[in-house]
Amino acid sequence: MKKLLILFFLIFISNKYAGYAQTPSDDGESYYKIAMQYASMDNVDYSKVAKYMLKAAEVGHVEGQYKYAMMCLEVGRQADEKGDKKTSEWCLNEFKKWITKAAAQGHKEALEWIDFMDSTKSK
Repeated sequence: MKKLLILFFLIFISNKYAGYAQTPSDDGESYYKIAMQYASMDNVDYSKVAKYMLKAAEVGHVEGQYKYAMMCLEVGRQADEKGDKKTSEWCLNEFKKWITKAAAQGHKEALEWIDFMDSTKSK
């Protein structure tokens, strides 16, 4: 019994200090907060920001959907400037997908983007 208690304690401690708190279940707010923490670091790891922002978006976090869409738009713009059409097109499709999902949930800026895109189609 003593060995079992020691084993339980070691597992508890190792989980507590091994980043266990940074592996949320499908909780969009937790993913979003982790993404924002990575975004606020001095040496931003954009791949981690994108990873957690996408996870937040996938579980329906409206601000995560909007911010992931905006990240895709910026990466697509940079790819287009470099002549990387494949990446640019993929990013534009991802932008449209996530901005539409955010707008469907009533996100103000996302709705403005949808209006803007609709207005440029008719010209």
